[in-house]
Amino acid sequence: MRKLLFFAAIILTLSGCKTTEENYRKAYDLATQGDKNEQSDIPEISGEEVKVQWAEYVTFTDGCGADKADFKKHCVVVAQFKQVFNAKAMRNRLAEGKYPHAIVINDRDKTYYVVAAAFDTRAEAENALENVFKDKDMSLKAPYPRLLIAR
Repeated sequence: MRKLLFFAAIILTLSGCKTTEENYRKAYDLATQGDKNEQSDIPEISGEEVKVQWAEYVTFTDGCGADKADFKKHCVVVAQFKQVFNAKAMRNRLAEGKYPHAIVINDRDKTYYVVAAAFDTRAEAENALENVFKDKDMSLKAPYPRLLIAR
C-alpha cells in the first residue's frame, strides 16, 4: 500500500508540473521585450539586412591599435572572434592594407570585434560602412559589416 501511495504521489507531482506552450510564449515575450527596451534608442539603418546596428559596452583590447584618446563612438565592425589571437591577426591584415586605423575592441563576454574604422558621427560611419560593403578585397561573413555604437 505504501508503494502504491508513493507512486501515486510521484505521478501526480510530475503531471501537475507540465510546462505549457503558453508559459513558454509568456517567458519569450518578456525576454524579447527587455531586448527591445534596451535598444529602442538605436535607430535602424535602412537598406541591406546585414547592416543592422547595435549598441554594446566595449573596452579596448591591449596591443590592438587603439587607446582611449583616439577612440570614436561609431564603429564599422567587420568581424568578431572568441580568441584575441584571431582578432589581432585580422586587425593586422587590415592595418597593413586599406584600413590603417583598424582596431580590436571587446565586450564583457570577451568577444573580440575587429573594427575597420571608427568615427565621431553616425553619418561618417554609415558612409564608411557603405565603402566596406563595396570593397571587393573584403571577404566578410554575414552579418558583417555592421555598425556598432560603443557605449
